[in-house]
Amino acid sequence: MRTIEKHGEKGQHTWLVLVGGAIDRELTLFSAAASVQLGLAAKTVIVYLYALARFFDWLEQDAIARREKWGRFEEPRLVRAATERRLLTKHACRVQRRSSEVEAEICLVKPSSATRSSLLIELQALRAFYELCSRCGLYGHPNPLRRQGQRTALETMRSPIVPSRGRMPRRSGVDPPPSRSSSDSYYCIIGDLWRPDIRAAPDMRHKLLQEAATAGSSLRYESALRVMCDSGSRVSEACGVTMENWWRGSRFGTAIDSPSKGSGDVPVKVLSLSKDTAKALRTYVDTERRRLDPEGRGLEEFELLGRRGDLPHSTPIFLTRNRTQLSPEQFRNQFFNPLARRAGFDISPHGTRHNFVSLALDEIDLVADTPARRQMLREELVSLLAWAQGDRMLKVYDRRSKGRRILEVIERVREKQDSAPVARVGSTELAADAQPSVISKIMGRPT
Repeated sequence: MRTIEKHGEKGQHTWLVLVGGAIDRELTLFSAAASVQLGLAAKTVIVYLYALARFFDWLEQDAIARREKWGRFEEPRLVRAATERRLLTKHACRVQRRSSEVEAEICLVKPSSATRSSLLIELQALRAFYELCSRCGLYGHPNPLRRQGQRTALETMRSPIVPSRGRMPRRSGVDPPPSRSSSDSYYCIIGDLWRPDIRAAPDMRHKLLQEAATAGSSLRYESALRVMCDSGSRVSEACGVTMENWWRGSRFGTAIDSPSKGSGDVPVKVLSLSKDTAKALRTYVDTERRRLDPEGRGLEEFELLGRRGDLPHSTPIFLTRNRTQLSPEQFRNQFFNPLARRAGFDISPHGTRHNFVSLALDEIDLVADTPARRQMLREELVSLLAWAQGDRMLKVYDRRSKGRRILEVIERVREKQDSAPVARVGSTELAADAQPSVISKIMGRPT
């Protein structure tokens, strides 16, 4: 199994990928050179690095891959064969190749209900990895995740057409035709990949915290879990909150100012906490965190800094034993995933967010006495979660919730049918609950 370690100080650190105590040369090179060579953001490189580590760990362990001796730097045909096996077995996708006179061969990837959004990240990471290795001379073939010559072919086909279109005058109000981007990706995902895993389990928070207490988990992990369950925040948001965010939100009370996806370090929303969670956070800062703080500071010292306006901007709430900020990967791998399995939930940390949103929408439907109030509460939920595309997100949850609710109705139908007395064979007497049938009652039709 590959491990990823950070060496050096913040701003000057490097990432090392280790396997069996030795450095994985190509992946370590990717972490160091991808930003410059491919123009990727630093955080994107790290996300891709973890995805690549998972893929190559699987490649070395899969029975078929080992039998066929599929390696990292095989010819494109074999790299694609390994990739497609992982798409089928690990990501539960269907794949279909297609080609035409004007298009190079393409592989259509159809996700299933068991496919997670990590599929897209993995394909993007593999494409970036082979692009970098091809440029640096480590891979002696073209990028296997690109359709070679595809962009050139499409542009050549369009070139005699576009200039022949006369432009409408500006006063006509007609916009010029938009330029179409031509993708040269070999793998094309079709259908809706993102499907929220709607649980709507009111007892999820209680069971997770109870299991954490039973296992004797640290107050750091328990407090971060509480923040996620209380506010519906992403794992990166919960792990990344700072003492300044908490002070500005509520002066170490029940609200934390927080950045959101795409906002960088700028706080754009508020994480609302219960009183118990705020108390757990204060206890953590005064006990476990104080022992790890470089200056031995506790809540009283931070309050003094806050009143003076000297609270450092980048001081994280959650510290590791190495006195660095708790990362989402550490929280997920070392704490949450094993905890969720023991508690009986097959979810990632993001499942707590889906559960929070599902319960909130169900509660809105219960308390809203008019359509106007329902709409107002839903808009406030969108604002609380800082969704950039609130309408789209609500439609996705509504569509999934409807499917879940009808399944709950059908389950109640089965329970009633099972509880009804069974008529004897040959008897004309019917069960009491079958007159009229439950299905007829639900559908509003006469029997």
